[in-house]
Amino acid sequence: MPSDVDLSSSSSGADADEGARAQSRLRDLVHAISRVVEALDIEVVLTHIVKAAMSLVGARYGGLGVITSDGSGLERFIQVGMDPETVEHIGGVRVVMGLLGALNASTGPIRLEHLADDPNFVEFPAHHPGVGAFLGVSIGAGDDVVGTLYLSQDRQHPPFTAESEELIVALAATAGMAIANARLYDVARERELWRIRRRT
Repeated sequence: MPSDVDLSSSSSGADADEGARAQSRLRDLVHAISRVVEALDIEVVLTHIVKAAMSLVGARYGGLGVITSDGSGLERFIQVGMDPETVEHIGGVRVVMGLLGALNASTGPIRLEHLADDPNFVEFPAHHPGVGAFLGVSIGAGDDVVGTLYLSQDRQHPPFTAESEELIVALAATAGMAIANARLYDVARERELWRIRRRT
């Protein structure tokens, strides 16, 4: 007779493993948030946000677009993952405006198994390495959408999970406050420089 399987022990072990993974994800998120809020220079803040998001979910590429105050376009755009030679070869970083526009208008994140399947997708430029899975979220500050954060993978990588989405949504909430603070810092710095120039 085969011995009975101790299902309670197996279940307890699985619960313990999941608990350990949850604690690890929480630590990673707290570390990512601390990296985002520690800087004030806007370019540094944006780069920290993208790199922190990529690290959280293991993304190959990342980008962040800051929307102009009138909402007509992008004030800044940061990309991480493509080397300068590749960027130069494809003629500079090109923003997928159709998809980012959908993110700006969306009330929630966009998670796709294949980026090219989305109706808002605009084709890749020549020599672009191409991507597969896509995860994008809008970044808010108060009632305003101040930017869009996107992450993507090589075509051979598995898609992002619901858990990945939750982590990036949580990070985006902090990112909005960090961007707003960095903008205020920029304004204050410009005013101080103007006062100094007036005195000289």
